[in-house]
Amino acid sequence: MPPQLVGADGDRAVDWGTLETYLESDDRALIDGFFADFLRHAQTALAEIDAAVATGDIAQAGRVAHRLKSSARMVGASRLADACQALESAGAAGDGDAVHARHPVLAVLLDAVLAAAAQRGIRP
Repeated sequence: MPPQLVGADGDRAVDWGTLETYLESDDRALIDGFFADFLRHAQTALAEIDAAVATGDIAQAGRVAHRLKSSARMVGASRLADACQALESAGAAGDGDAVHARHPVLAVLLDAVLAAAAQRGIRP
């Protein structure tokens, strides 16, 4: 398996075994295709979150973060999923300051996931 993108704290951006377990398969084409679909979904979700934050719709940002959290966790992007959870909670609580503080982290973590996917030859 190719090297993984590692964060400063040693966590990988993607745990490929999580998706293999979910799909009950080690078929590289299946896994990579599924992950490419996730990347497209994640980029769309981040754009929706960006728009919600820009318009002050904190609750909507939280709802979209919830959707992204679930799919990120399923494909093994746990750090991204954890950041989505934090934004989701802040949005549900109506804490605009926390949403604004957590929002930029999503883009950084999604970039790390995209880089890990690119190392494996996966593009959205």
